[in-house]
Order: sequence, then structure tokens, then C-alpha cells
Amino acid sequence: MAQISTGEILRAGVKAGTLLGLEAKKVMDTGGIDTDEGILGLGRDRIAEDECANGCLCDGFPRTLPDADALKAKATAANIRSQLAELGFDPTIYDKSISEVESLLAAQDIINLAKLLSKIYDCFCPEQYDNELNIQAHRTITAVEIDQQLHENEDSLEDYRIVCSFGTGGTSGGLSKYMNEKYGKKAVHVVFPPAGQDVAGIRTKAKADGLKLYNPDAYAAEHEVDFGQAKHLLKFFVDKGHNIGESTALALYAILEMVSDGDKGKFVVVVADGIEKYRKNLESMSANQRIQVSLEDAASSAQDYDKVVWVHPSYTPKEEGIEIIGVSPDDVDSHKKFCDKMGIKYPLLADVDKEVSNLFGVWGKKKFMGREYMGVMRSTFLIDEKGKIFKIYPKVKPAGHSKEVLEDFLNLK
Repeated sequence: MAQISTGEILRAGVKAGTLLGLEAKKVMDTGGIDTDEGILGLGRDRIAEDECANGCLCDGFPRTLPDADALKAKATAANIRSQLAELGFDPTIYDKSISEVESLLAAQDIINLAKLLSKIYDCFCPEQYDNELNIQAHRTITAVEIDQQLHENEDSLEDYRIVCSFGTGGTSGGLSKYMNEKYGKKAVHVVFPPAGQDVAGIRTKAKADGLKLYNPDAYAAEHEVDFGQAKHLLKFFVDKGHNIGESTALALYAILEMVSDGDKGKFVVVVADGIEKYRKNLESMSANQRIQVSLEDAASSAQDYDKVVWVHPSYTPKEEGIEIIGVSPDDVDSHKKFCDKMGIKYPLLADVDKEVSNLFGVWGKKKFMGREYMGVMRSTFLIDEKGKIFKIYPKVKPAGHSKEVLEDFLNLK
């Protein structure tokens, strides 16, 4: 591990004749002490060197916790610059806004950082933290799917508490709205890490406050969960073969705490992420300490995990919901390859002789770039269990179509 001292980086900067080094030399030549800003700039450049790739020990700087945050922001800003350059963006455009970037990083304001980058590079920013459709998607799809799965087991979401972490506010907002509209109750428990803890993609309460989709009045309760404890639970479940990530571990640990406090209710936990993007963190944690966690260690009174319903995010409602069937004139082998490639779980029927396509009136003359040919006119038919066609969707465009069909189906019911 490299060892870096304030004196070393000052002398190295002066010797190299860098802009920051020359500024530091002016100060030292007058017998003064270089500014924190100058030292932090030199420190940022030093820790970016290959020698420090596996970490370094800093002697004499940063001098204060704010300096440490500022140094981290500068180092992160330099890393972002490198990544932008690798992606083909002009880094000199980024350099003009470097002070604003570093300020946003120091404040951990990633939302406005994303907006800034999209602005200076004239790119599209989805702004999911402000988009009401984020809530609508979870109200009309996620909540419906969970409820439908429970109905298939002769159960109902009405009887459950829903536990989820707070990322953008879409999941908690959409589920809260669904429960209020359908069952007239508050049932969503929203989980946050405490201030100062960094859990990927998850807001603390302080950072959630002020976001457009944050609506504490709609929640049944809010919980702050120590990720230092929840990460042991994460390892326990991953070792058992469950594909969950950091935010899900927070939600699960919140349930354990609720059960430990005497809550005898039933729970649904929203599994919003998997382990793969956090696996390095988990492996690092395992390497640094031997952890053997039992359910009793996690929460002494929480031994019965059948209170947790695991909901797969790609679950498709059946029976009382929608059964999806695809039809095309391609052959069986072609369909099999397509399903394997795209991960399609619903059946695709091979209408090679076009019998079904002709019956539904979707096989006909098409035109593209002046050329006419016979083909399938992409369409969707909403059909009940008795074969009655409720609605036809001609000339289907994939974007937003599934949401459109689901909303029409719910209105029909």
C-alpha cells in the first residue's frame, strides 16, 4: 500500500511544474502554508496514480472531515471524467463545469449531477425521481401482479403489510396508491438506511425529503435500518441461494425487527435488486471477516420465514389475470431460438400455414420503402375466457403497449 504525505505531494507538484504545484510554490516561497484547496487538488492527482490503485495511507491530509469529503469528491470527479472520455465524450466540456460537479459530489447529490451531465452534453435524462409515470407503472403493474399471485394461492394483498426500500419513490408510491384505491388502507412500510450510510441506489430519509415522489403521508410507517446489520442478513440469504441485493436486505431486516417487536402480521417484501452488482462488496466483506449468521442471530424471535412472500419481478398474472400467447408465421425452431435469446416465458405459436393469421385478419399486403410484400400486421387482441374479443389493437408499437392493454383489462373487470 502506498504511503502519501502532505510534504511529498507538495514537493512532487512543484518538481513536476504542474499548475497546482506552481501555485503551491508561490505560497511556500513566501513562507506561507498552502491552502486546503491546493493540497486537495494535488492529493487528488496523487491518489489517481497507479501506485494507489489498491489503496493508500494518507499522512497529514485531509486535515478535517469536510476536507476528506472534498477529496473524495475530487477523486470521484476525476474518475467520472475518465469514464466520459472512454465513452467518447469531450472531457473539455466537462472541465468547464468541474467546480459544480465537485460540489454536487461533495453533497452526494447524484440526482442533480445526472441532470447537469445531461445538460452539458445535450443528452436525455429520464429524471425518474420526478416522473409520475414511475408511480403509475407500479400502481398498475407491480401491485396488480403481487395481488394476483396471492389470489392464485387463495390469499389477498389486503391482508399483508408491504415492505420496500426507498430508491426513487416509484415502488412505494405506486403500491401505496393501489392499496388505498382498492382496499382503502395504508399498508406500505418504507425502509431507509440511517444518515451517513451508503447503500447503492437507496435514499436516506434526509435525502428523500424534498423529492417529488416522496409521500410519507401515504405510507403505513417508515423505518430506519442499520445496513451494518442488514448486510449479514444479505450474506445469509445469498449463501442459501436467494438472489437478493442490498436494498432487499434492508427491507428483510426491517421485517425481522417488526416481528421481534411483536408484530404478528403477514408481510410481502419487494425484491427490487439482485446480488450480482453487489457481489464484489459481499466478497470483500467475507474476506475481511468470518461471518456465520443464523436466523436466531439475525433476530431471536424471527424463525418463521413463511411470512415472507417472494415475488419474482417478471411474474405474469394468470387465471384471473392475463394469459399471454404470441402467434407468428415463423417455424418452431425459429421461435425456440427467439425465446431462448429474449428470455420469453409465455408460449409462442408457430402459424406456418397462416391459418390463424388469416382468421384474425392480420395477414396481408404491406409496403416498405416502395416495395410491396405479404406479411403480418402486428396486432394485439384482448380476448375473454369464452373467446369473445373485447378490443383490437392494430399497428401495435411496443413502447407502452403492455401498460395500455393491462389498464384496459382492469377497466373491463
